[in-house]
This record gives sequence, structure tokens and C-alpha cells, in this order.
Amino acid sequence: FFNERALNDVIRCLPAAAGLSPEIFLSGMPAAIQPSDPGVRQNDRSIIVTADPDRSEQRAEKILAALAQLKSPPPVCWLVGAGQKETAGALAAAAGIDLAGLRFEPRGPDRFIEISHTASAAVILSTSPFGDLSPYLELSFAAGLPVIVSDFSVGSSLPDDLVFKILPGFSENAEIAGTLIRLADPNLRRGLAPALQ
Repeated sequence: FFNERALNDVIRCLPAAAGLSPEIFLSGMPAAIQPSDPGVRQNDRSIIVTADPDRSEQRAEKILAALAQLKSPPPVCWLVGAGQKETAGALAAAAGIDLAGLRFEPRGPDRFIEISHTASAAVILSTSPFGDLSPYLELSFAAGLPVIVSDFSVGSSLPDDLVFKILPGFSENAEIAGTLIRLADPNLRRGLAPALQ
């Protein structure tokens, strides 16, 4: 982490009850995350989507449009709040997503931690100038998940070798789709840290 505020945010967000004990360092130089336990992950190829379907800045429609472009989209686990399943399902249907490959889970850090052990990546996009106030980015790092973020606000300040950055705008759908294709490529995954494979 490159400043004490970011470091303190992570320490505050990581729940002690989860049994997580990440090594945290305050550094002035960029460094790629290297999770230490490659035996934890049982990759089921699914991706976790944290976008709130009621907040356009979290890019749910863009993520769904990107998934619709893929010939063989990965299974999706979408964290939604109470009463949002119908809205999320309608957005997915409008995008042409096969609902059989879409699983809705209750939004919250505890459930995220549980499903992060089998997922292959997390998609945490936000174009809010205030950043993403949820703990999912930090929890993804702690779980050793590759993360796709918006190249905006908080996301733009992260080092390029730590996350996959998507520039908001005209080509956003194609960039998300292309990144998901790259993450499904075994040759790329072999180049990631062992726990991300």
C-alpha cells in the first residue's frame, strides 16, 4: 500500500472472524500481490460481480453487455441486496444473458469471502468520484482473486500489475469482454501468481 489511509482502510475492512491473516506492507514502490497459499483455490471458472443493479456508476449494464458478447460466458455469481434480485434479473434478461448461468447471492462481505475460494475473478467497477466504499476490493486481494476495476478514481490509483483496469466509455464493454477472455486463457493464468491460477 502506498499511503497510510489506504492501509488503514484495508485493516478496518478485513473481518478478523474470517480467519484472514494477510501480510500487509506500507511501501513507496509498486509491488504485485503474491498470495502465499496456492492450495486454497478450487477454481470453478465463475466470476463474482458486485455491481449494485440500482446504481449506474457501478456499471452493471456494461458488465452484462460484455458477458453477452462472449461465445462461452463464465458462470456468474452476482451479489445483490435484499429486493434487488428482480431488478438484476430484468437487466440480465434485457442484455440477453442466459439466466441458467447466473446465480444471485446475498450482498455482504461474509458471503463474498465464502464464494471467493472457488471463483476465478471479481469484477468491481465504479465510476463514482468518491470511489467504491464497499470492502470487496480489499477482500479480493486477501483471497488472491484477480480483479477487474474501472480505470477511474480509486481504480486508477492502483498499480497496473495488481488489477485489470477498464477505461470507462465507448469501448468499455469490449474491454471487459476481452479481459474475461484473457482470464480464461490457461497460458495467461500460468503467468499469474500461483494462488491466482
